[in-house]
Amino acid sequence: MDNQDLASKALKSGELVTPMTPDLPNVMEYEELPAAAIQQNSASNSKLPNGLASFDPLSTDPSCTMLDGRTVVTSITPELRDDLQSVKSNSCANIGESHKLLCDSEDRKKIIVIGAGPAGLSAARHLQRQGFSAIILEARSRIGGRVYTDRSSLSVPVDLGASIITGVEADVTTERRPDPSSLICAQLGLELTLLNSDCPLYDVVTREKVPTDLDEELESEYNSLLDDMVLVIAQKGQHAMKMSLEDGLNYALKTRRMAHPGPTIDETESGIAVDTLYDSKTCSVDGGAHERSSKEEILSPLERRVMDWHFAHLEYGCAASLKEVSLPYWNQDDVYGGFGGAHCMIKGGYSNVVESLGEGLHIHLNHVVTDISYGVKDAGANESHRSKVKVCTLNGSEFLGDAVLITVPLGCLKAETIKFSPPLPQWKRSSIQRLGFGVLNKVVLEFPVVFWDDSVDYFGATAEETDQRGHCFMFWNVKKTAGAPVLIALVVGKAAIDGQRMSSSDHVSHALMVLRKLFGESLVPDPVASVVTDWGRDPFSYGAYSYVAIGSSGEDYDILGRPVENSVFFAGEATCKEHPDTVGGAMMSGLREAVRIIDILSMGTDYTAEVEAMEGAQRHSEVERDEVRDITKRLEAVELSNVLYKNSLDRARLLTREALLRDMFFSAKTTAGRLHLAKMLLNLPVGTLKSFAGTRKGLTMLNSWILVDFISQHATLLGVQSVRVLQIISKFSSC
Repeated sequence: MDNQDLASKALKSGELVTPMTPDLPNVMEYEELPAAAIQQNSASNSKLPNGLASFDPLSTDPSCTMLDGRTVVTSITPELRDDLQSVKSNSCANIGESHKLLCDSEDRKKIIVIGAGPAGLSAARHLQRQGFSAIILEARSRIGGRVYTDRSSLSVPVDLGASIITGVEADVTTERRPDPSSLICAQLGLELTLLNSDCPLYDVVTREKVPTDLDEELESEYNSLLDDMVLVIAQKGQHAMKMSLEDGLNYALKTRRMAHPGPTIDETESGIAVDTLYDSKTCSVDGGAHERSSKEEILSPLERRVMDWHFAHLEYGCAASLKEVSLPYWNQDDVYGGFGGAHCMIKGGYSNVVESLGEGLHIHLNHVVTDISYGVKDAGANESHRSKVKVCTLNGSEFLGDAVLITVPLGCLKAETIKFSPPLPQWKRSSIQRLGFGVLNKVVLEFPVVFWDDSVDYFGATAEETDQRGHCFMFWNVKKTAGAPVLIALVVGKAAIDGQRMSSSDHVSHALMVLRKLFGESLVPDPVASVVTDWGRDPFSYGAYSYVAIGSSGEDYDILGRPVENSVFFAGEATCKEHPDTVGGAMMSGLREAVRIIDILSMGTDYTAEVEAMEGAQRHSEVERDEVRDITKRLEAVELSNVLYKNSLDRARLLTREALLRDMFFSAKTTAGRLHLAKMLLNLPVGTLKSFAGTRKGLTMLNSWILVDFISQHATLLGVQSVRVLQIISKFSSC
């Protein structure tokens, strides 16, 4: 693929053209298409490699998979099989004869799926198997969405989008399932390559590997910084909600280093430095030159470059600059554990998975959806007939259905590329805007020979400047997967945003410059082929994958996934808070919404919502326990941090137990959490207690604790304890 030719064509035509988005050909009006002309996947009637005439990831038995010459069993136990089957609709299990009539009837429910990525394909397959009529409208000239194996730019296939299966085995001890795409690979007999986590780090300045002892020491410190985030959140309280992950990491780094000042930094200077670093009024770390200079004060130049590399690696995980990522919720999905097993790549490319999902489905390519109307009455139907949806495309086609499932990337929803009539409700629009959608790009280079250490799957490269820390910070060695000397350089964080203003040839030149600094000018030849992605400007994605932005939380994934008026449904990785930014998460969200649609249209009941409500009730109980646990941890964290940092921080700035209790008094949400706090408030000095609980705001809060709107043991006890607090305050006031 010649990106410069594409760019010149784009300039002439006035259109943006990327390697992933070829020009759209003229498409016939949908109404004029004969039934036989409906565009389907070209191999819809062919048999699959394993002999299946109709592939379904939930119905066939996966086999063992070869990983680097070793057999790895995907561990499909009867329990796991039951777990996978449980995503099938409750209604389908109980419809019986009426379901058979639904399948035989010409008046089958019609579902329009927007987007032929993993979520849309998974949903359409399940809907079709359950007797529904499902068509997919895809804007591109191919299926897969952000899963795209380029089979033409290099001499071998290479994944320009999703590349790694993040877990291929069930882990019974931790109750983690494998990524669903790994099961499909097993069914298709695709060969996987196991990825080794070793990642040697090279420094671009010294042009040598970072010394092992220093590398390990800084990696350990970096991991400790991540652990320290709970301390920072405890210290900052509600202010932490407005802080970025970069703010928290820099604050913790400064605090740790100042706790052990060098010979040239005295205790007073260290306290001032920490105070200067964090501005409690703005809840942010000072940026610009001061931020760079403050980091340089506490880190040697080499240490700074290595720490920047670790920050860049975190930006790769988030597909965003750390300055945009929420401090409290950046890792909200950790509690769900991820998928089980090793990480792998697919020989032949990830597109094999989505292409198999597309077998036998009704897919209309080159159909760019522009408008969706819902609440439309079917012409000629009686008043009791269910409301319809109407979908319009750029080529003038119109599609009517009983429901629409939207699986386009969050970036397209944020850019409002689809107009809704009536507009989506505010709660939906707010969640779309709150969640983040980041940019990550790849610089893919094929060389005539291998000049790097072929025994490793990754190696890292530092950057001279912090702003450039994410520009080709890591190289993937994909020779054992692709079968040719191919490196993939990653561009993340601020460098990914800035890189959108660079040409493909500039990206290639930068990657070569880095490689030649690491391995020597004479050893690094020119590449024989290259391709550079541009996902951030791709009009059918506008980014790579979702992250929790400042002001957002994991709850926004759930809100984004909720239907509107039981006719407009949403799926995709940005609706799966358990497994966001994964192909597996996207597939699971598609199945989730297919089940929901079947239940609502067949039975009139949203069983998925009922299950979610039960889970919500369970979560409420868990939230109460979590808040009590959080209160305890925050108090312990404050006491621990005060002990650790008393020599480096100005004592006036230390967060006291009393100050933290005051903060939590106004922020506690659950009855159990408030009861736990009320008991501790009774042990505070009376003057301290009155200073906040005796104010107008404090008395209002106490009254709300007493006048709870439900009866429970915790509520009764909370009322009793709150009255005792009021009595103490009133006695003190009368003295």
